[in-house]
Amino acid sequence: MEEIVIVPDGLKQKITEDAQNFGLFRIGFAPVGRWEENAASVLPGTPMPSEPRENYYPKNIWPWSKSVITGIVPIPLSVIETTPSNFYSELYNTTNRLLDDAAYRLTTLLISLGFKAHSFPRDGYGEIGALVEKPEAAFSQTLAAKYAGLGTIGRNHCLITKEFGPRVRIVSVITDAEFPPDPVIEKNLCNNCGSCKKACPVGAFTTRDDIDIDDMERYKCAKYHAFLRTEMRYPCGVCVMVCPAGEDRKLYNGEAVSKQGKEHLRNFGSSERNASEFIEKKRRFIMENRNYRFETIQIHAGQEKPDPATDARAVPIYQTTSYVFPTSKSAADRFALTEAGNIYTRIMNPTWDVFEKRMAALENGAAALAVSSGAAAITYAILNIAKSGDHIVSDKQLYGGTYNLFANTLKDLGIDVTFVDGGSSTSFENSIKPNTKALFFETIGNPNASIVDIEAVVAIAHRHGIPVIVDSTFATPYLLRPIDYGVDIVVHSATKFIGGHGTSIGGVIVDGGKFDWAQNDKFPGLSRPNPSYHDIVFTDAVGKLAYIIKARTTLLRDTGAALSPFNAFMFLQGLETLSFRIERHIENTKAVIKWLEKHPSVERVNHPSLPNHKDHKLYDKYFPKGAGSIFTFEIKGNAEKAKRFTEELNLFSLLANVADVKSLVIHPATTTHSQMSESELLASGIKPNTIRLSIGAEHIDDIIDDLRQGFESVK
Repeated sequence: MEEIVIVPDGLKQKITEDAQNFGLFRIGFAPVGRWEENAASVLPGTPMPSEPRENYYPKNIWPWSKSVITGIVPIPLSVIETTPSNFYSELYNTTNRLLDDAAYRLTTLLISLGFKAHSFPRDGYGEIGALVEKPEAAFSQTLAAKYAGLGTIGRNHCLITKEFGPRVRIVSVITDAEFPPDPVIEKNLCNNCGSCKKACPVGAFTTRDDIDIDDMERYKCAKYHAFLRTEMRYPCGVCVMVCPAGEDRKLYNGEAVSKQGKEHLRNFGSSERNASEFIEKKRRFIMENRNYRFETIQIHAGQEKPDPATDARAVPIYQTTSYVFPTSKSAADRFALTEAGNIYTRIMNPTWDVFEKRMAALENGAAALAVSSGAAAITYAILNIAKSGDHIVSDKQLYGGTYNLFANTLKDLGIDVTFVDGGSSTSFENSIKPNTKALFFETIGNPNASIVDIEAVVAIAHRHGIPVIVDSTFATPYLLRPIDYGVDIVVHSATKFIGGHGTSIGGVIVDGGKFDWAQNDKFPGLSRPNPSYHDIVFTDAVGKLAYIIKARTTLLRDTGAALSPFNAFMFLQGLETLSFRIERHIENTKAVIKWLEKHPSVERVNHPSLPNHKDHKLYDKYFPKGAGSIFTFEIKGNAEKAKRFTEELNLFSLLANVADVKSLVIHPATTTHSQMSESELLASGIKPNTIRLSIGAEHIDDIIDDLRQGFESVK
């Protein structure tokens, strides 16, 4: 039976009074149930890039918790502006001591009365460096203050208070004592003016269409603060300075800081010492770490500066098999993974290094590995963590080649695959076994454009200590970044949208770098001495890059599915126009779907954008920009009529590829999915009269005219 903890009368008032004596400006009380009750409405979508929101509910971290007590300390900018920067923010150090002291006193007070208590000092604004390694800590503090009625959440995850706007720091204490809760402020004190976003020197804000706040993408502001700390300058605070919220702005005729103070804050007191040296370092840091938008990243990532060997602006094609080592020691160190550098083109090449870096940047991943085909990417993604006797759970809505790989080839290698209905996330969980090593699905299914609830499957996988691997070929990083929803490994057939022109075969694996491969004994190849590479323990040697480094140095080394440098160059060319092409593909697809829906010879159109499609809600959730230029429809008639229709088209090419700028067509049951049995085809939603279209970038009138004459030809 759970022990009942009785709170003494007047304890809330005593804690409030004591907290003010400790130096806290205000204090509030929130029951832990408010996280679960209110988080969905306060912060719809996924607030953190790596973990489901519920992982950070107090009740899930401290099962005994009943209440969260939160206090705030103001940071008047009029004081900061007079603080010499050559002491790393003595003001902040003083505030740290105050917060630590208040947390200690509140915690010991509760413990002395027989309660459990745990403090969380210093993880609010001002200790933003914590965001680099553990973003949820500061974010939870902000929620705690919100739920305790101290303020509301601004666009940059900050706590906005009536008195001081975002110019406060936070301390929280979790306890098993239950207190009468303080009311939550209903009206948001942030007016979404965007001043913080415009003023940010590193562009550390990315607008999210699905939530009311901005992502501080990759938390570059945290890295910026860490840089400033090494330079013995105080934290940036520009966003806090420009925020119009807070009564303290009355100090200087509507400003929170004087004109002289603004210059002091913007330049971190650089006039005091080493001005030119610091300003140059700051400029370099901002340029190297600025958050560029997708369209810029697809052109520049991986080669931010001209080629170092030739000064070429375009990425050169390094058509070489091997590389000269400067010394014997350097050669040995490279093979031992203790020195960076090229070894042999079977495992690395400067041209595909740029491609790998660009793909990792576009997917918001830690690193990438380029290989010779999409099939090789999927095979390596599985074999990197699974061996004979292991098990994988996969959605059954797959490209036919992948289905055959899983059903037959992996089976020959001793790896069992269970196929499930991806439309039901519980079907994944019900099929997990003790030897299951991963869950797998396509973010947009081939050929019927089905969609799996990514967040739901990720939560299931991580609850069981296994990763999620997805094939996101049809989505591309422009439409969906699966890693942002918690996916661990993303694979692409670069042959498709990435290349975009049907000229080159290739694949790529992107590692999110967030999965803990050492959390259990399921992945000994990563977390224990690996005999294939000098008994190295990859998780110890390379940390978050363990998965991708192992794939490169064992699988790619031993089986050699290496990407041609020329093909890597072609994929880089394709990436430079990816977003523009995808927009045209989607625009044309919408028009084709609308036309097919009304055509008398069409039995059914399978596309998640349609309101009657079973995955329509998931489509709206995960693809706000649209998606699915590869989809199917069912022609009225039999298989022969369907095949004849594909032959009668002129603009559409009848071939086994998709995602080309040219429009393509095929009959899946007799080609791409022909290895499947009749029952397997039907289970995957592929009928004898199913036709797959890949809508290209031609003029939409010409596309529809070609489809029209195709229908006329098979009447």
